[in-house]
Amino acid sequence: MLLSAAALAARARTRHLRAYAIAMAVLTTALALAGAPDALAAGKPVLSAKDVVAKEATGAADVNFALARPARTQVRFTVIPIRGTAQRADASFALRHVVIRRGRRSAVVRIPLRNDALNENTEHFFVTVSAGARLKSGRRVRITIRDNDPMPRVSVADAAPADEVTTAALVFMISLSSPSGRPVTVRYQTDAGPDAETAGSVTLTPGAAKPRPMTVRVNNDFIDEDDQLVTLTLSSPDGAVIADGTATGLIRDNDPPPRVDLSAASSIVEGDEGSQSIDLTVSLRGATQKPVKIGRAHV
Repeated sequence: MLLSAAALAARARTRHLRAYAIAMAVLTTALALAGAPDALAAGKPVLSAKDVVAKEATGAADVNFALARPARTQVRFTVIPIRGTAQRADASFALRHVVIRRGRRSAVVRIPLRNDALNENTEHFFVTVSAGARLKSGRRVRITIRDNDPMPRVSVADAAPADEVTTAALVFMISLSSPSGRPVTVRYQTDAGPDAETAGSVTLTPGAAKPRPMTVRVNNDFIDEDDQLVTLTLSSPDGAVIADGTATGLIRDNDPPPRVDLSAASSIVEGDEGSQSIDLTVSLRGATQKPVKIGRAHV
């Protein structure tokens, strides 16, 4: 869509005024912080405003800007939001042009907050003023946003069976009941003993909506043993509560059974009658955790 020359000029003026207001606010604040005389703000009406604590669920933060006495003439100024830990996804950072009419002492500026469904830390941002007034002592107003969303619930699902090989791992799937606005960390323990990792932790990034794989490395030994059912348990969540914190995974052994060797411990001389006995030594080629039974035969 083509814009007219007048529309383009109006848009350019709006951008220019915004840039000018921001530059003046930054310069005024810098001078105040440096302790320099506020020559730029001399003669401007002085406003006072208290810091605000707002609940996200209310959808707005109200800042009351007040003069020391009723205005003799109209007082016009611009409110400029400044980011802190809160970002544009948390609150409106649009400029707001305010008028305190003659005979009035104050004006309330409402700044919209985004009431989302994400569990988040307490966040904050600031506002300052320029273009027609100044804040007392060059200060900024701090706006604190308190979150109202419950922590998500974390769960872990069973892993598919894994063979006991060098690169094997049990892969458990960990998930949240809803995305979170902050990192979620949870620790885990297993009862695998020497056959797999026994402890670790996993972190889900903010906004994660899909289940995340969590791998538990399997230790490849050379011992013939039974398949092992491993139980994994979640603990110590940060940023979530545990809903289903237990899962299992099967480690399938891949080692062959040991070979049996027999050797004579002594020698005998064969006679013409009767029977004699000889001692044999039984040994295994390969390790095992299973019982080994060897039958006895008569020759």
